[in-house]
Amino acid sequence: MALWDWSDTPRWSFVIDTDAYAGNFERALCAYVTGRHCGTGRVAAYLEMYQREVPEDFFESLHEQRVDDHGDDHIARAPMALAPTPGWGRRDDGNHYELEDGEEAPHPAYQSVAIFLSRQPTQEELQALAARAYAFPQLPREKPWDARPKILGCRVVEERTVLFSTPVVFDHA
Repeated sequence: MALWDWSDTPRWSFVIDTDAYAGNFERALCAYVTGRHCGTGRVAAYLEMYQREVPEDFFESLHEQRVDDHGDDHIARAPMALAPTPGWGRRDDGNHYELEDGEEAPHPAYQSVAIFLSRQPTQEELQALAARAYAFPQLPREKPWDARPKILGCRVVEERTVLFSTPVVFDHA
């Protein structure tokens, strides 16, 4: 068995696309939607809401943590990450904008939150995840600066690793 036989195994994410920079709320959104968090950020209230509203935690077999570099804290195992948002770009000045048809963005806009999953979700699980995601903007703000973005949509991402191996010819002369 080769070392990289796992390359055909898909990795799954539930991605929530929004209209705002996701770095301001990704931990709170993930905690509210799935009851999971990375151990940093102010998420206690969202975890309590999850436990109250989802008494039978059916996401237990669905969640997964991966190594992620959030860029603002440290590299850690996390249940989510920022993800680029289709149809949106970021200018050199940092401002996000909606792309015109066929327009290429100079930089990706990270307005989406990818929640890592351990397997392909069922339709029932997807509906439950989406329902909680769409409810997030309606939650009362705990602090005046708490972000409540508009949810643009939800999607499932299947990620597969493709390996290419090229022999290196070394001239021993």
